[in-house]
Amino acid sequence: MSTSATSAKSRGDHSIVTAPSHRRTASQALLFILAAPVLIVGLRLVTLLFGVTAGANFADFWYTLSGPFVAPFAGLTGEAARYQTYTGSRLELASLLALLTLAALGYVGMMVATIINRRRKI
Repeated sequence: MSTSATSAKSRGDHSIVTAPSHRRTASQALLFILAAPVLIVGLRLVTLLFGVTAGANFADFWYTLSGPFVAPFAGLTGEAARYQTYTGSRLELASLLALLTLAALGYVGMMVATIINRRRKI
């Protein structure tokens, strides 16, 4: 403990606040940047599974927001013609593939950030 923390404890002040380190803040920002697309595509997948039609404002918003993340995978799964059709309950393989790819990229990104942080501490 630092001397200021020790003196604060001796006075009976138990509310010691420390500023977050820059590495931790950068890691949290990276996690948010990598997790946001996964959550957006995941919500798209759930809305498609429940059969939410594109007429609802909420569904229109999520389909439009998640479209750029799913578009690269629409041609890979052979359902490019159905990609912009939002009727009925279905499992969109392009969304599932996008979700898995983004999650894997996020995991690799966080592992690289962890390795870099460990090397800087030495």
